[in-house]
Amino acid sequence: MTKTLINDINDVWELTIEMIEECVTKFGGFYLVIGGSPCGKLDRRNRYHRNGLEGQHSPLFYHYAHVSSSVVAGEFLAKTP
Repeated sequence: MTKTLINDINDVWELTIEMIEECVTKFGGFYLVIGGSPCGKLDRRNRYHRNGLEGQHSPLFYHYAHVSSSVVAGEFLAKTP
């Protein structure tokens, strides 16, 4: 059995819905999406700048959720670095 690998995308902002649709069409969906967003502003250990989801990088959280919900099959696993 030959397996096809999907290239890593280093920046979620580079990922478009068209790219997702192409992969879903090519592979028939995904069973697992792994990723995450910068969590420094959400972390309890950050005593000074806890803006939560209103922080400068927080839109990445919403973008990641949108990307993962655009995938047809599977699981959604948020990974905190």
